[in-house]
Amino acid sequence: MHAKAAANAEIDQFRREIAAAILSEIEGLSVREAEALTGLRPITISRLRRGLAREFALEGLIGAAMKLGLPVKIYIGKRPPPKRTDGREGTRRPKKTRADQIV
Repeated sequence: MHAKAAANAEIDQFRREIAAAILSEIEGLSVREAEALTGLRPITISRLRRGLAREFALEGLIGAAMKLGLPVKIYIGKRPPPKRTDGREGTRRPKKTRADQIV
């Protein structure tokens, strides 16, 4: 359950970042002007301005950002190695090189 909560927190962070980028682009515009640029409904724009980004699908926010011409890139990488839980993290000795063995 802990992994699922962490994943949801990361997705919420993505939503907040995309919403912030959209809001910075439509700052100073009326709801109707923002609607024309983003393709979002006026109620959606109003909710974004009130900080309610968690209510929206990530795909919709990404689509609105792309309509505004914002660059959107998603990177999927390798998983980081698991952290040790036995208290020995970072205790490996460096490998000896040939120069170390001669001395």
